[in-house]
Amino acid sequence: MKIAAISQRGTKKDFVDLYVLLQKYTLDEMLKAFEKKYTGTSYQKLHILKSLVYFDDAENDPEPDYISPIKWEDVKNLLTSSAM
Repeated sequence: MKIAAISQRGTKKDFVDLYVLLQKYTLDEMLKAFEKKYTGTSYQKLHILKSLVYFDDAENDPEPDYISPIKWEDVKNLLTSSAM
């Protein structure tokens, strides 16, 4: 699940994948699926939300291959607005 991946390492590719998923699902829907999948696992929801907008480690990652053009700034803007 992309939310778990971002909370652990936050690569640019993971953020872009989540951006694409946000075109179909709301962040709330994805968080509910995350909570259902990881029932019984200890995690901090605040940590999850903060990791969705922590882009520092991903800034220098190489650009992933895109099927259609995506701007990194658009990815950051959508994730930031969705997490607020």
